Amino acid sequence: MSKCVRILKYMLFVFNLLFWALGCSIVAIGIYFVVHNIYGSLFPNIPSLTTGNVLILFGCVIMVFGFIGCMGAIKENKCLLLTVSIYRRFMFISSNYRGMFLFFLGSPLQSLLQTPIQHIFAIKLSSTRYTSMKQNYSDGLV
Repeated sequence: MSKCVRILKYMLFVFNLLFWALGCSIVAIGIYFVVHNIYGSLFPNIPSLTTGNVLILFGCVIMVFGFIGCMGAIKENKCLLLTVSIYRRFMFISSNYRGMFLFFLGSPLQSLLQTPIQHIFAIKLSSTRYTSMKQNYSDGLV
């Protein structure tokens, strides 16, 4: 029986280590977005709510809970494992509610977000870099 418990312990450690690595990669992508100012602000009236900042925040949360899960699995600490389990259950339930929310209230939300998104695409598509790339592609240079 102890061999099965040991195998499960290390499988849980590896699973949580993957979550920690996923959190690290999301933080790295967020930092890249912030440094290169990619996608800018999500909402014009909240300038600090950029895509990069949101990715950094979510990546840090995933990274912290991945680390807590790794420590709980290695040390066999029930409190840490219960904390990670409750967090993951909460995330699963909230993702289901978000899906239902978008399914039932998708039309009003789409009309609310359509204008800012069209504005962002109009700015991106009118940039000189995009037009020169489009011109080179249509000329057959690419």
